[in-house]
Amino acid sequence: MIYIIDDKKSRQEDFGWDEKLFKTYSNDIVPVRSIEELSSLQESILQSGNTILFHESFFASEDASKQEIINAFKYSLKDGTDRLYIAYFSGSKGGRYVKDNICMLPPDVLYTNLEIFINKLKGGDINFKYLAFGENHTIEESIRERLDRINDENIGGDKVSVQNNIFFAVTSDDTEVEPPFNNISIIRDWDLAFRDNPISDIDLDKLVMNWFMERKYDAIYIPLCFGKTLSDFMGLRLAMHIRFTSTLNQTTPVFIYGAALYNEIKQNYCFDILKTTTVRLIHCDNSSLIKSNQLDIPECDLAKDLGIIHLDMPSNIGGHSLANQWGAEVLARVTNIKYDTPIEVSVSLKSIYFKYALFHTIFSKSNNIAIPKATKTEAIQSKGRRILLIDDEADRGWEQIVRALFVDAYIDVVQSKIPGFDALPEQFIKRIQNDFYDLYLLDLRLQGEKEESIVQTELFSGMDVLEGIKSVNPGNQVIMLTASNKAWNLKKIIKKKANGYYIKEDPELLLPYEFSVENYHSFKKDIMTAYNNLYKRDLWAQYDDLFGYIESSIIEDELKEELHSQLSIFEQFMLASTSIDNLSSVYLTLFQIFETIKQYYSREMDFSSSESYLPADIKKIINTFGSKSIDDNDSVYKMLKIANRARNNYVHKLHQTCEIDHKSVNGLRELFKVVSGVIHLL
Repeated sequence: MIYIIDDKKSRQEDFGWDEKLFKTYSNDIVPVRSIEELSSLQESILQSGNTILFHESFFASEDASKQEIINAFKYSLKDGTDRLYIAYFSGSKGGRYVKDNICMLPPDVLYTNLEIFINKLKGGDINFKYLAFGENHTIEESIRERLDRINDENIGGDKVSVQNNIFFAVTSDDTEVEPPFNNISIIRDWDLAFRDNPISDIDLDKLVMNWFMERKYDAIYIPLCFGKTLSDFMGLRLAMHIRFTSTLNQTTPVFIYGAALYNEIKQNYCFDILKTTTVRLIHCDNSSLIKSNQLDIPECDLAKDLGIIHLDMPSNIGGHSLANQWGAEVLARVTNIKYDTPIEVSVSLKSIYFKYALFHTIFSKSNNIAIPKATKTEAIQSKGRRILLIDDEADRGWEQIVRALFVDAYIDVVQSKIPGFDALPEQFIKRIQNDFYDLYLLDLRLQGEKEESIVQTELFSGMDVLEGIKSVNPGNQVIMLTASNKAWNLKKIIKKKANGYYIKEDPELLLPYEFSVENYHSFKKDIMTAYNNLYKRDLWAQYDDLFGYIESSIIEDELKEELHSQLSIFEQFMLASTSIDNLSSVYLTLFQIFETIKQYYSREMDFSSSESYLPADIKKIINTFGSKSIDDNDSVYKMLKIANRARNNYVHKLHQTCEIDHKSVNGLRELFKVVSGVIHLL
């Protein structure tokens, strides 16, 4: 039996392995997509003779509580290498490796050849070469035979002296091609480490950095095939790294020499590099190598040449994870902020896909001119601010960049795959209920890949958390983090009363640098607005207390209803205000509380033959609005008179100085104190 252990169902579906296909081969292969499934099936999985296809990042997102199960399975897998057939697959593996009952390969290769492998296995032929190389795995032998023949023909050939400064990488095994040139820089033994292990992008990045950072060459020659598996054509991938890595030789002409045919390499992930004018595939016989040196090839025009290259997003990273990793790095570049880059992100940044995507962000689509990296650090001063980041994949770079971006802030992080507000850890729910945080940074999707198929914005887990935070206090300041740039998603986020959003850029969109800058500036503006609007959180908390007091007080029911109505209007105006310029309107709606009280008791006095039944405090409140002189040092009545004067100054344009500024947050706070004091006197 085959057990394929991969937590990303979306990846399987991308390569055609949907539930229908798995059902077709249900007697031969069992998908395992969660640690719970793994735990329940572990005994069956580890039975001798089984084939295990294991994605190496399967345990990456699991929390510490499941570490015991994880360690037990890893140990059992390692202990069973002599009685199990094990294939490890991961997007970090650029090449393929087969040795007896062990195989290592990329995810796209595995899923492409999986059906072939299953059918061969059903026929009694268990050979990982079918999984790694497909039906015609004999291409390996074919390439090797051709190279042997060409090398035999090259032996004893004349060498030519060249004037150019040439770099020539020679392999160290039996496929070695000796260059027919004198006076060139030859590098040997560099591929010895790749004989028994798959080649990763990190390996290729190191080669480029070691070879091409310090010395400029006129031409570069690299082999098409090297490493344990010749049919991976790693020379194409190495050429991609040369072009997409900033070195002295990023634009130097590159010749990839080998014995393979175009039909054999055209399906390679990096085939597009041969579409450029300054990377040439040449035959590795002496005659072809000598002719190539006579070609007059200009240096690469990066924007023009590399703009025609297209690379698909690697299947080993889900779109959600990719946006987190990529978004953090883009934000760091735009703000010129150094952050504690997680190892996983560092690895991704050295991958050919990330380099490719970065190229498209630093070159403007409008004029194909490279845009310089920011030189000024654009951090956000946040001394004393308390921030809560809620992101299921915060450790993919987002937590680190947030800590670096918000200077002197106190930052808490919730990193959990949760369906909604009630699933937040209890300690954070209590802090939210106590208005502890000044700003919330909330990811739209908190269950990762599980939510990739959701279309309706309101069904995302982050929207439920947003609603929960706002239900505690509508004045809470929440900025949503989303990988979506779809207009309808963003509109619904704002409709749900979020105070802004930041688009975690998806490298698949290949957005230009200008967008990244604008995206950050919009984010920063939303943050500063949120800081300025913190008074809404505090004022709403006081409003809620006052509302509750009115409900439980002995105030007449009719007046209660009128006060409730007027306070609700104030709440709507206050929460909807977008700037300090709106505070005058908010001030007037709050001031209307006094008018409501005055009108109610004035009406009561009109129906009464005597005012004597009214309490003295209420009489003073009514008289404060009239022409009667109030000689009273009590602070409530004194502030009421000041508030009335401030209102008159604004409405009647009296331009008199006043202790309360109707256009300021402090003025609004002072007025609310007076309102509360007056209502308590009733």
